[in-house]
Amino acid sequence: PQMYNQWSYWETLSWAQEYVGYLKAGYTVTDAAGVVYPVQVPPSKLYLGYPATTTAAGSGYINPVQVVSMVRTLADSGVVLAGLMTWSIDEDYRAGWPFANAAAAYAGP
Repeated sequence: PQMYNQWSYWETLSWAQEYVGYLKAGYTVTDAAGVVYPVQVPPSKLYLGYPATTTAAGSGYINPVQVVSMVRTLADSGVVLAGLMTWSIDEDYRAGWPFANAAAAYAGP
């Protein structure tokens, strides 16, 4: 899931914990024909995606250091994600790699 053009609620630790828990527990989606599809994503297969810089998104930006702190806190509570991702990597490059450097410093649990 990408965190893009959302309200500030989406950029909080409590949201991340709730969202990851929701995906882990699972839910179903029913298509127009009535076919039910189970959706369940274990944290170990989940990458959270955020815009690399303020110029990469109109809203939904959170400082990469805060993103890494949030992911570390999740890991400390036993919720280990597959990792982080970003888009507009060219924006990260132009800004001096703030997202890539923060993510590299995390480098997993």
